[in-house]
Amino acid sequence: MTWIGRLIAVLDDRLNREIDGHALRRAAGVVALVIIVGVVATAAFAVERGLLHLPFGMVAAAIVATP
Repeated sequence: MTWIGRLIAVLDDRLNREIDGHALRRAAGVVALVIIVGVVATAAFAVERGLLHLPFGMVAAAIVATP
């Protein structure tokens, strides 16, 4: 399993409890979404900043950013 899949699984296990009401589960889903997007954005920012310090780092960042 990839690291992002593990993060999603952990958040699902801890935040998505069947005994909680609909509103609380929805709020927990929003919290999980914010955490996931924040972690991914932070990792992407760190990779980009790291690449830009290398010779030809702009080219490497462009290659990583293309789908």
